[in-house]
Amino acid sequence: MAEHSKRNRAVTRHVHRDAKFEEVSMRIGAGLVAAALPAVPASAQEKDSPAKVSYTYPAQARATPALRRWFDKEGAAFRATTMDEAAQARREAANDGFPFRPYVSDRDWKVVADTPRFLSLSVEGWDYSGGAHGMTMYATFVWDRTSGVRRAPLSFFTSPKALGTAIRSEFCRELDAQRQNKRGGNPPADIPEFSKCIDPLAQTLILGSRKRDRFDRIGILIPPYDAGPYVEGTYEVTLPVTRAVMAAVRPEWRRYFEPGTP
Repeated sequence: MAEHSKRNRAVTRHVHRDAKFEEVSMRIGAGLVAAALPAVPASAQEKDSPAKVSYTYPAQARATPALRRWFDKEGAAFRATTMDEAAQARREAANDGFPFRPYVSDRDWKVVADTPRFLSLSVEGWDYSGGAHGMTMYATFVWDRTSGVRRAPLSFFTSPKALGTAIRSEFCRELDAQRQNKRGGNPPADIPEFSKCIDPLAQTLILGSRKRDRFDRIGILIPPYDAGPYVEGTYEVTLPVTRAVMAAVRPEWRRYFEPGTP
């Protein structure tokens, strides 16, 4: 676990250098992903390379010059860092007489919602650095077309506490239902933490839109080990925007949200 944690921290620094964004860990599913145009790939998988690296983002993002430049810069930094770390690990393995397993890292950005003003995006990442298995990470931001800036989803709300209060009960119910479905009613032995609710705002929160007009859904993306053992994989909890959530939205952003349906 320590090796994977160190690896994840190193590669995600380039995805989240902007201090405005909270790094809180994919399937983007359950209807949250808007129909996307073909993704634009940027990959580096040379023969005998110490790492296989993939970084993709959707064409909607490429259509905006400022956003395209940001993705290209982040993608280049991500590939360079991964290759450097993998090359160093290969040298160390050779010096120590151990076999080297090539690294594998990918970042796959997808559209969550495409509204007249905002483009909500989320990334699923996967990193393997020679251990027993790879690890999943998530990240997100909302592109504000009017202001030309990236916004953290939490910045639309009056405070994390206000939003947490508005969604926690329903989040916990839905998470427990998904756990029961995966476990068949048998909780993991000797790990009581995996039967308790977790803080939804410690995870990756994404903003979705069923009607592609206003935000009416909130998704919480949870990587392995946060809500259950690795074998259970990832969790995704999708919640409708309710009146309680609307009350937690900052007044200046409220017109861009509306109550949704389950």
